[in-house]
Amino acid sequence: MAHWLVMIYLAGNNNLSEECVFALTEMKKAALSENVTVMAQLDTSVHRHTPLRIKHGNTFGELNRELKAARKRQEALFEAANRKAKAASASRPVRWWWRRGHLLIAA
Repeated sequence: MAHWLVMIYLAGNNNLSEECVFALTEMKKAALSENVTVMAQLDTSVHRHTPLRIKHGNTFGELNRELKAARKRQEALFEAANRKAKAASASRPVRWWWRRGHLLIAA
């Protein structure tokens, strides 16, 4: 049987941010087959390019914990990039960009 990957982008960096979080909560209520993986990327003023794997669950608390964990992972990634940039010598600067949810580092 084929495996399906469903990808959802929620652009809520406007007055729709609460609706995006509500949509994620509703998605978690779905009983998904083992052959379906749902990935969502939330983009609001609080959660910038936050990737989430949608798993069955029905409480806002579960989603809130997942969002906080994803945000902590992103912050740790930025901190690591900042440390690398500060450790670089002046003759060899490090440049880094955040693009579509991926950190790019060039030495």
